[in-house]
Amino acid sequence: MKRSLFAPGLLFAFLLLVLSGSVSVHAEELSAEDSAALKKEIETMMAEFEAGKTENLLAKTHTSLVEMMGGREKLTEVTNQAVASMSEMGMKFHDSELGDPTELYAAGDEVITFVPRVSTMEVQGQKVKSTGFMIAIRPKDGGDWSFLDGSGLRRNPEMLWTLFPDLTREIVLPPNKMEPIE
Repeated sequence: MKRSLFAPGLLFAFLLLVLSGSVSVHAEELSAEDSAALKKEIETMMAEFEAGKTENLLAKTHTSLVEMMGGREKLTEVTNQAVASMSEMGMKFHDSELGDPTELYAAGDEVITFVPRVSTMEVQGQKVKSTGFMIAIRPKDGGDWSFLDGSGLRRNPEMLWTLFPDLTREIVLPPNKMEPIE
């Protein structure tokens, strides 16, 4: 027996899926104003970090990484050691450019967007181009952004779903690589 999509039970189930957000009719994107504000926030945070100032970066690090690192104190310790190592190696940051944020993806009670980032730096005389992205996370109902650096996913992309198990696996992540500049 052939069932119509408009049979009462099927229509109800379809509407329930659409209203619950399980079926995406269209992707949600940030407004141009919100996108510009997000990019400015990332630029400021990264410029401070590249100058050796970690306070803003640490304050805006997403709680998933704070918990994974064993708490804010441990994250602060590791971050400050990384900055000291970068300084000892003579790392110099030359420039950085952010692309436009991707669509927003639901991840439990939060939404996530990926902001492409291309930067160049120099380590012990060797120039390097880093093509990666920042992960921006905020509550679904709005609020402040928190962040993770997507370069940490270069060796283990599955970590994204460890941190955000409710995030769809249908995502195509921005490029994420590091290469020497001749």
